[in-house]
Amino acid sequence: MEQFSNTILNTIEQNSVIDLGDSSLEMSDEDKNVVANFLLGKDQAGVRHVARALNDPKSLVEMAWYLTKGKEAFNTL
Repeated sequence: MEQFSNTILNTIEQNSVIDLGDSSLEMSDEDKNVVANFLLGKDQAGVRHVARALNDPKSLVEMAWYLTKGKEAFNTL
């Protein structure tokens, strides 16, 4: 688990600039912490936040849309 956590934290640091096509967005330290907590953190019942999102159809569709159309949409804006 420690190795996985380190991999996630390193990946967040290495990808802290989000490509928006014609522009980019740099994540703040707070943004990085929110992303890390979403991926690694658990709620009071011990359920990972990301696991809960993956089990929620609406969240899953939002994530899939962003991964497949997000950059294109930001380019259009």
